[in-house]
Amino acid sequence: MLAEARLVVSAVTAWEYADLHNRGRLKSALSLDELVQGLNLRIEPLPAESWQMIERLPNIHLDPVDRMLVAHAIMADAVLATADRRMREYPVRLLW
Repeated sequence: MLAEARLVVSAVTAWEYADLHNRGRLKSALSLDELVQGLNLRIEPLPAESWQMIERLPNIHLDPVDRMLVAHAIMADAVLATADRRMREYPVRLLW
């Protein structure tokens, strides 16, 4: 049995990573399956009702993927790891 995952990745990030990998935008990058196995990641599904949170967020970030990540982190009471400074304007806990 694998050890309990320490890192949780939003399904939103997983989807975006897999898409970029498949389009060849991540040169020499590992596939998502390889990352999940190698880092013992857990992919957290995006709750269907997250659209309600997204509607209430201030319109700071125009990228819908980033807004979904913020909503997911808020709903999961999780810390969001990002270098995007605009994310600091949302009511979400950030690692950086």
